[in-house]
Amino acid sequence: MANIRTILFCALAAGLCAFGPAQAASCQLKMVGSMDIYTGSNGRLLVPVTVEGQSGYFRLDIGSPISAIVASASDNAGLKRSTLSYGTTLHVDEHQVIEQVAPELGLGGVKGDVYLAVAPRLENPDVREIGVLGFDVLRRFDVELDLLHNKLNLFSPDHCPNQVVYWTQSAPVAALPIQTKGFADFSVTMQLDGKDVQTAISSATHHARLSTYVAGKLFGIAEPADAGSDTSKPYAFKTLSVDGLTFMNPVIYPYIDPTNGRCGGGSYEDKTPMHSEAHGMIMRCFGEDDLYIGLPELRKLRVFFDFSEKMLYATVADAK
Repeated sequence: MANIRTILFCALAAGLCAFGPAQAASCQLKMVGSMDIYTGSNGRLLVPVTVEGQSGYFRLDIGSPISAIVASASDNAGLKRSTLSYGTTLHVDEHQVIEQVAPELGLGGVKGDVYLAVAPRLENPDVREIGVLGFDVLRRFDVELDLLHNKLNLFSPDHCPNQVVYWTQSAPVAALPIQTKGFADFSVTMQLDGKDVQTAISSATHHARLSTYVAGKLFGIAEPADAGSDTSKPYAFKTLSVDGLTFMNPVIYPYIDPTNGRCGGGSYEDKTPMHSEAHGMIMRCFGEDDLYIGLPELRKLRVFFDFSEKMLYATVADAK
């Protein structure tokens, strides 16, 4: 993804603005917003939002690089659209996006102006679902995902280092670095049957998926003939672990990485025919992650995404 716009929130009621040094009088963890999480008719997680004061629900997809609003909801709110800058290519639910809007977005008591991609439509939406809440907006906070209690909590990024797991004093806590690729995607390192795999986290995925390229390279597993289809069967793995927390016999399905591991942040020349040599472009390819985990795994955890420190902390869901 290119040219993802920077998003700045100002939590008026909470007194959090611009995340600057003026807020550093105390480094105690400070919650600035909280939302209930609902499960839609399609099984997706939904959170209540306001767009220019109008209420609705966005799909919670922390693994989505961009946040978006569907075109019809944008029009209903009377939002003025603008065309994305030249060279920017965005997709939402496999549909190309060419426009954006800049409304005031409200999230659990936090309000601020943001950029949202205008999605032509969403695939199989709940009747209440008018947009997507993704990484580009959420990364401006530190975020707690507590699916056991159906809560999404937002915190000021101005807090004491490594002091974010407030819900337990005794349970084991996994702590691992968050790695970002380019402007958008993030991942962590997990161990699948003892081998390191770069793992993306999605709150909108109904089952874990492993690249067939990685399955072959690391585990010697041949690509199934029906990989990527509705008839594909899950791989047989024993453990999926992260810093002392282990999922036994994880259910992981194959997916086909079209890059076959050829990406990694390297640059390449765009081969699309141009009107002249002056219009040539250099693209950058970051590729797919090895493994994607989703709701089945997240429901077993309580997770704190410390985006300000680029760390992820997790305990079992019912840790006390």
